[in-house]
Amino acid sequence: MFCQNCGHAIESERGFCPACGTRIGGSTHVAESRKTAGREKIGCLVLIALIVILALFSGDKDQGQRRAAPSIGIGEAVRVGWSDSPEPVIVGITPEDLDSFFAAVHSKDDYGRGQLVLSGRVFLLERGTTVRILELGFTKTKIRVLEGAQQNQAGWVVTEAVAR
Repeated sequence: MFCQNCGHAIESERGFCPACGTRIGGSTHVAESRKTAGREKIGCLVLIALIVILALFSGDKDQGQRRAAPSIGIGEAVRVGWSDSPEPVIVGITPEDLDSFFAAVHSKDDYGRGQLVLSGRVFLLERGTTVRILELGFTKTKIRVLEGAQQNQAGWVVTEAVAR
């Protein structure tokens, strides 16, 4: 007797072909059915991944823009302040001064922080103070103060601290 799948000689009392695993007298192939089941699982996972990717990147392109905060442009008058805190906003005369101040805060260097304020390289603005955007950056924004004790003073703030 010969296997109908691979042609290998088979003893009649065996239930499966020793070469390819095909069941004698039937068309079920054990090894092939395992491969098919594995392929089906991989196919399902790929299909699910594609659906998730399409769901994330498809749809209304303007939808994300509607959720985002309104954009702020150069030359606009805006107010400074933190959305979740009444704390004043730190303004550095240069971007480096602003970085130095936050480095002093991070390292708990009260003396260094005080020296930056006393030297005038850093000053504080009350929440809600109106400023004009001079340069807009991803992390830092250059402003000019339009009201208060620091009126007409220019400096750099963390971009998150400016809002319409």
